[in-house]
Amino acid sequence: SPNFKSKPVIHNLARVGALRRKISILNPINYFQISDFIVKNWSYLEGYFDKAKFSKSKPYIGSNRPIEPEYNLSEISIKRAEVRALSKYLLQTDVSQCYHSFYTHSIPWAIHGKEQSKNDKSDNLLGNILDILVRNSQDQQTNGIPIGPDCSLLISEIILSAVDKKLIEPTIVRNGFRYMDDYEVCFDSRSDAECFLSNLQESL
Repeated sequence: SPNFKSKPVIHNLARVGALRRKISILNPINYFQISDFIVKNWSYLEGYFDKAKFSKSKPYIGSNRPIEPEYNLSEISIKRAEVRALSKYLLQTDVSQCYHSFYTHSIPWAIHGKEQSKNDKSDNLLGNILDILVRNSQDQQTNGIPIGPDCSLLISEIILSAVDKKLIEPTIVRNGFRYMDDYEVCFDSRSDAECFLSNLQESL
């Protein structure tokens, strides 16, 4: 049933040299429904992150995992070196508690726009369906998206690509990128970096 609701199991994942990470293990029925929706609508959803040139973690159908980011960590290290070689000031920041702080209703906002989504809450909008499926998988909670499942990478990229678009279009960004929820952008002046950070906070 598309209205099947469940509560995820939280697993404390041990990581070498780091704090434990809490990941969500979803009910298989709910996770199948989210995965099935993404597979059937991949081409449509892809349009909302595929053109996001600022992102280096765009989702791809992977070889090691079902969904993987465009660049792996070793490739990102090379990209960082390229970025840092061209400017005087480096801005590094991330989205605090990124997956925890997402609002599930921002999924349709990112895909269809906030005004259209607020005016049409029906299944006519694919973003509304994905919003419902994610909420069904976490006991109807609207705060946060599951941490761990590959599908969450795609969902976060849809949302953050919308943030990037709002951020980048009115701003001249000489050199930089976003990887997952980490931003690394270089500037010629400290004031430009501070202005970008302020715009990023507002866009988020």
